[in-house]
Amino acid sequence: MTSKLITVDVEEFLKRDFSDEPEIEIDTSDPNDLWLPDDGRYPVRLKYNGTRTREARKTSKKYIEVYLEATVVRALGRSNQNIVGRCLYDRVTTIPYRWNGQKLTGISRLLDALGVDRRSLRSPKSLVKGLVKALESEPLVMIDTQWQAYSREARKVVRRAMSTFPKGKDGKPIPKIEFDFERIKAQARIVQFGRPSEADIQRVRQPGNVESGSDGNRTLTSTSKDSRNDKSEE
Repeated sequence: MTSKLITVDVEEFLKRDFSDEPEIEIDTSDPNDLWLPDDGRYPVRLKYNGTRTREARKTSKKYIEVYLEATVVRALGRSNQNIVGRCLYDRVTTIPYRWNGQKLTGISRLLDALGVDRRSLRSPKSLVKGLVKALESEPLVMIDTQWQAYSREARKVVRRAMSTFPKGKDGKPIPKIEFDFERIKAQARIVQFGRPSEADIQRVRQPGNVESGSDGNRTLTSTSKDSRNDKSEE
């Protein structure tokens, strides 16, 4: 079959009124679309995934980012089991910000969740080295996730939480929005790291997750009795 070249009058095309054009409906069932877990708490194996030094836009001060890979080891509550074995990617930095009345870096918060004594880790570089060492064993950590829409034009998060995103005909949230003519896909961000309790560890050991079985019977240890990153470029 021969192709035909179509000539378009650009001036006339730009004058065209698109207001009556049908809206494009997003197919949320597309398996190749962006995978996002529901907002919630998940037990994960946390792995070091590299570092990078960057410069803050407002202050021009240099800071370090540590990249993380979190593999979900079990679905808790009403979460779908197909998330088991899936990976989330995020980062923590050496930039301090307010958290529960304290000024802490994301790295410091993660070290606390891992049960690392950071009193001797006084410099940003020592904090990074301490975290890299703590992640060598790929520790079990509880994470809280949240859908966020980050605008590259506005350079800020313009929407947070899955419940605030538009819903499709099936009632499920659609992980895409338009903000000032910019089309944005939601990302699952880790908003909190927690220490697994003994109950969490027992649930992870149960059948139906990547930790159980003859080949995957890893030793799980709790770093503390109870559970406890501003992901935009600070």
